[in-house]
Amino acid sequence: MAFLGAFDDEPAFKQDLAKRRREAHVIDSEHFQSPRRFGFGPNPDSDSTRERFQRFRSLKPIFVVAVETGRSRPDAGPAVTDTSGDRHWPARHPEGEIGASC
Repeated sequence: MAFLGAFDDEPAFKQDLAKRRREAHVIDSEHFQSPRRFGFGPNPDSDSTRERFQRFRSLKPIFVVAVETGRSRPDAGPAVTDTSGDRHWPARHPEGEIGASC
């Protein structure tokens, strides 16, 4: 799936951050020695951005499993507990498909 490539594309991640950056608001305060800028977002070339990308990249296996098991956002929540007390993920089948056990 093409969207999984986003987890390996650090230049595109940085480009997206740069696109979302806004003009900074300059604030004067007695608490600061000089005016400070706020609200513009992270620097795309900073160490913190590289760390953010690494955290983002670490989520890829979760999305791979979700794609391979047919999970969608509404049912990708926490596991459910059935009447026997066992916890499990709800099964999801394509529309019209009947399981072998039926």
